[in-house]
Amino acid sequence: MNLPFIEAFTHGGRFHQRPRLLVVHSTEGPMSRGNARALAGPGFFGGPKAGTSAHAIFDPAEGVEMVKPDHVAFHVGPGGNGFSIGTEHCGRVSLTKEQWLSPDARAMLRRSAEWNAQYARALDIPPRWLSLTALAAGQSGFCTHNDIRLVFGGTTHSDPGRNFPYAWYMDQVQAFHAGKTPPEDDMPLTDADFHRIRLEVITALNDPTHQYLQDELAPIKDGLKAVQENQARLAEAVRHLRPQN
Repeated sequence: MNLPFIEAFTHGGRFHQRPRLLVVHSTEGPMSRGNARALAGPGFFGGPKAGTSAHAIFDPAEGVEMVKPDHVAFHVGPGGNGFSIGTEHCGRVSLTKEQWLSPDARAMLRRSAEWNAQYARALDIPPRWLSLTALAAGQSGFCTHNDIRLVFGGTTHSDPGRNFPYAWYMDQVQAFHAGKTPPEDDMPLTDADFHRIRLEVITALNDPTHQYLQDELAPIKDGLKAVQENQARLAEAVRHLRPQN
């Protein structure tokens, strides 16, 4: 997967060791189309203003590469820069789970997942989220800026936040890593979705005009009726078998 390249103003030289981490970030800015290219430009990462960099940045419309994957980007502080590749996503720590799974967000994260999957393969990095213990032990995999802060220090950022869809994102990465294309509508249910569907099902079950459901439920209702009748006959038989006083 090739991305347009806009070189970051600030970055290091070539890696002295093969990267073992793929680090996920959020920009703490709007999730808007065109924002990746704008931030990669001279007004921020492409100029001296930022003082930091990342290997790539993504928004809902596109991704932009800013530091070549064989060079060090300054994205997580001295504790992790020398052995990690960093990916920025237009969004904020404060986003809800529903916002992180909106159509725009999913378009952005799918593109990012595909980009990261290719480097996971190239660098022999397993497509898995690392626990803090595994990260501290030097294992390879995916982590967040906040994980680096907690384990290695040297940075104050806590992105991308607890509502980032980690499991869904890693499902995307693993699919691309395996050479598959995950389905476009492969999205987990949110709590709001679950409650909405539950209400729809309850409403349909209590609607006698919903013929399809009534037809599907008919065998079940007949079975329950038969069980109840059998229980009644069994109870009657047991009553007659009891000794009479």
